[in-house]
Amino acid sequence: MPTNAPIDHSCRVPSGAAGYARGAIRTKPGRTPPSQEATVSNALAMLNSTTQPTGFAADDLAACIAALQDCAQTCTACADACLAETDLDALLDCITLDLNCADICVATSAVLSRQTRYRGSVTEALLAACRTACAACAETCERHAGVHDHCRICADACRRCESTCAALLGVR
Repeated sequence: MPTNAPIDHSCRVPSGAAGYARGAIRTKPGRTPPSQEATVSNALAMLNSTTQPTGFAADDLAACIAALQDCAQTCTACADACLAETDLDALLDCITLDLNCADICVATSAVLSRQTRYRGSVTEALLAACRTACAACAETCERHAGVHDHCRICADACRRCESTCAALLGVR
């Protein structure tokens, strides 16, 4: 790239930027943002390729796996964004909960992806732990959402993930 212009790595949408919706995915010029549908269809295809019975409907399980993966990535990115903020001391709980939630989501996604020799008690315990972590992370991020857009995005992802975990558990 023959340019001396500084590269903006912030992923923040400039206020009033034409063509950008609040919370829209920004990509490099010429690239199309990945869709969540690809994640869901890959998870669903993998679940449908096994002959082992699963504890859940494949569509519901695939949707939950996608929400878990999205939440883990979003929480990791939110923690990273928090580290760049000037009010770091006020965000320490947020950072810790972001990282804990991300780790729990990754573990839950991995276990949900392994349906051979399915153990309902293990899966249910992980889904319950994930709901708890997502709720705590969302609650903390919501307190900062008015100031930090990354916290608003993270809280939304955590609430979606909490909801899909609850749906698999049959909890409202």
